[in-house]
Amino acid sequence: MSMESHGSSVKMANLIVLPEAMADVQSIGRIIRAAFGRDTDRWLEALRASTAWRDLSFVAEIGGQVIGHVAFTRAWIDTPHRLVEVLMFSPMSVTPAF
Repeated sequence: MSMESHGSSVKMANLIVLPEAMADVQSIGRIIRAAFGRDTDRWLEALRASTAWRDLSFVAEIGGQVIGHVAFTRAWIDTPHRLVEVLMFSPMSVTPAF
């Protein structure tokens, strides 16, 4: 599989990964509902409003159509000695056809 770098995006074959834009929010909601069911996009809205949100949100596009979404959110790991702050690869969703 060929891979090329395009600034802040990566192109693999005909898949392009880009930082999320405001114009993508409705498409992301549709993808989450299609992948996980009715009203499941509300938890993403809650994450966006929380301290877990780090603005590290990306969409996958094919032919200009958003077909996937992933974000890195703030989380904590409970180690034996202390809580450790980490970035968690979540949430992630893909249009079921893909």
